[in-house]
Amino acid sequence: MPLEEVCPPGPKRDTMLRAVLDGLNSIGKWIDRGGEEGPFLMGKEPCFADVDIASVLKWVILLVEKEEDGLWMSISKLDGGRWVAYAKEFEKWEACP
Repeated sequence: MPLEEVCPPGPKRDTMLRAVLDGLNSIGKWIDRGGEEGPFLMGKEPCFADVDIASVLKWVILLVEKEEDGLWMSISKLDGGRWVAYAKEFEKWEACP
């Protein structure tokens, strides 16, 4: 099924986008409340949940990064660019030597 059928433009897509942004906002608050120094849920070192979050962000980047008004553009503006930096933290683990 084409992506356009899964998430067609219009109210359904807008609702889904808002849910994604609200979810990332909640995760950002968890990270901030942790009081640890670092970008991840547990501080400086990623845990399994961080890998899960990063993999979803990477999927979004690969799928829709080029859309000027798409999901990645909205995510990249959220929380002062937190999620762009978060995804960038995982680039060192993307390829095996």
